[in-house]
Amino acid sequence: MKIAYIYGGQGSQVEGMGQDLYAEYPFIRDYYKSLEADFPLKKLSFQGDLKTISQTEYTQPLMLVFQIAITKVLASYGIKPDIVLGLSLGEYSALYASGVLNEDELLKVIEYRSREMAQVSKRLDSKMLAVFSDDLVGIKNICKSYSNKTDFVQVSNINTKGQIVISGDKDLVNKVNKHLKNDGFKVKELNTSGPFHTSYMGDVSVKLKKFFNIWNLGPPKSQ
Repeated sequence: MKIAYIYGGQGSQVEGMGQDLYAEYPFIRDYYKSLEADFPLKKLSFQGDLKTISQTEYTQPLMLVFQIAITKVLASYGIKPDIVLGLSLGEYSALYASGVLNEDELLKVIEYRSREMAQVSKRLDSKMLAVFSDDLVGIKNICKSYSNKTDFVQVSNINTKGQIVISGDKDLVNKVNKHLKNDGFKVKELNTSGPFHTSYMGDVSVKLKKFFNIWNLGPPKSQ
């Protein structure tokens, strides 16, 4: 039997995540404490409300550490993945689990990534919306009908057959949301703080690519 680890992205964070692991495993307590010097990790992870921990500058490091902690606990029982997958932020945890990047490198990458994405997000009033449909063409056309060159809504993720995420200017997303509901679509607002996976983040992508050039990526130990 092969074992696969699947790591989630922003929007899947919950209040108190990691607190049970911290309480049960001494080596997880040591891990969290080792990261406390420059960042109030425990306070935010265990006491932060959903609105606070949904700010990307907090979401990204909190989720990364939580996912690494889960990976460490599984490893303590001799469980290692044959296959790793990640969605968006979860891709970085997958890189850790497969041995491509170590913890220190990952934390530096996510610190940089979250800071740059937060700067863009704070300049914009944005929203992300999950649409439970596989009508990609129709959803794209609806988004396009409300968008212009400077303010827009785009399809940002095709998560599965039957779930498409749109993202962009908040007012325009709200208009698209109303349009979709009137057309009978089921939708759900996501707990995110920025227009992730859209052209608004183009400059961050360029900067992140340059940032990655300084790292020596190791060979993956899993698929």
